[in-house]
Amino acid sequence: MLRFFMLCAVAALLNACDNYNNDKTVVDVIKHMDSCGAKAEVIQPSYAKVIKASDGCQLTINGINIEIYRYDINNETQRKFLQEIMEKGYIEMHTVKFSARVNGSFVMLHGAEHPDSDLILAAFDSF
Repeated sequence: MLRFFMLCAVAALLNACDNYNNDKTVVDVIKHMDSCGAKAEVIQPSYAKVIKASDGCQLTINGINIEIYRYDINNETQRKFLQEIMEKGYIEMHTVKFSARVNGSFVMLHGAEHPDSDLILAAFDSF
């Protein structure tokens, strides 16, 4: 029963996501984070398809990398994968688990482990 309620909550959140940031881009997230003080020194594209995302990039903030990916929740495969990330709290690649933070259609990797995690996560969450 609890699993049912959790799935309903996730579904409701995903529906809400469509209305507030599914139309945004990774560049929009980077600009927002920059305005919040989490300034990227280097921005590089990443191969988003590996984790079933539409787009993604790697940012270097204070010399340490984080990654941001965008999932299109109008795409059923991406929506299901995003839901799985939300439920687990991580992405697994080749048996390695990477902690993941979800905000609407966007996922951040390595933000929680960054020395400036408070600033970075607050900036990401407020997008």
